[in-house]
Amino acid sequence: MEFVYKMILYLLIVGLTLVAVILDHADTKNQMYAEMALTEAILKAPPYGYITDEIQNEVKDYLESTRGMKREDIQFEGTLSMSQRKVKGTGDEKIELRITYPRTILIFFGGVIDKPIVSYRFVNTEYRTP
Repeated sequence: MEFVYKMILYLLIVGLTLVAVILDHADTKNQMYAEMALTEAILKAPPYGYITDEIQNEVKDYLESTRGMKREDIQFEGTLSMSQRKVKGTGDEKIELRITYPRTILIFFGGVIDKPIVSYRFVNTEYRTP
């Protein structure tokens, strides 16, 4: 009977480990797609000198259609407005963009770790001063 209890415990632990590995793989794939979208977005930014609302909406549409990420949860940080626009010839010419998306990691015995997906890219501006 002791053997049966050990096997049940072993199968429970192995099953939970496999679930954790599968979920981690899906989260890693989400991060890869976020980084691809981020790379495309940052390459469209230099003519404007900042990340426009259109570029942000394109990224949200892409991530929602390909990975099913919620538009409301996708957060942007960096050079996002005209007041933050980077101009060529100034001290700081980098256009920066960071995407954050919440990720929940389930661990044994009902534990949860909230660790967001964070992707970061930057590019030098090509915008010229008048």
